[in-house]
Amino acid sequence: MNVEEKISLFSVITQLALTEAQLLWTRYTTMLYANTGLIAILSFAIQRKLNAVISGCSIIGLILSIIWIQMIRLSSYYYQRWQLDADFLISSDDCLNEIVHGRIEPRLSKPTKISASQYGLALPFTFIIGWLLVIAQQLGLIKIF
Repeated sequence: MNVEEKISLFSVITQLALTEAQLLWTRYTTMLYANTGLIAILSFAIQRKLNAVISGCSIIGLILSIIWIQMIRLSSYYYQRWQLDADFLISSDDCLNEIVHGRIEPRLSKPTKISASQYGLALPFTFIIGWLLVIAQQLGLIKIF
């Protein structure tokens, strides 16, 4: 495979990684909106003491939050996979390695030890705790509202 073909393949791989990252944040936003909508319904149901709606919102919210975590983990896995493929391609060719590491990397700031998707896990875990507290309230285990 010549350098032009490798650069073309590198472009495809990086585009796939970019698409996966964009999908991650689109899914993240969608799940955030869904949980926020459930909280709005929950606050209405609490005011009117609609226990069935409170329980339903809590269970649906808990399920959505668990799915949310799995979606983040899957997206992160595929994003990292595309990064590894790109790294392998770069390391397999000295010319491509010089282009990427010599011209692009010096312009980039050093990444943190924790990725954005790992930070992003905090919000669904917070929602899980909240939904579990509401479920515990409904079961009479604790008193919140």
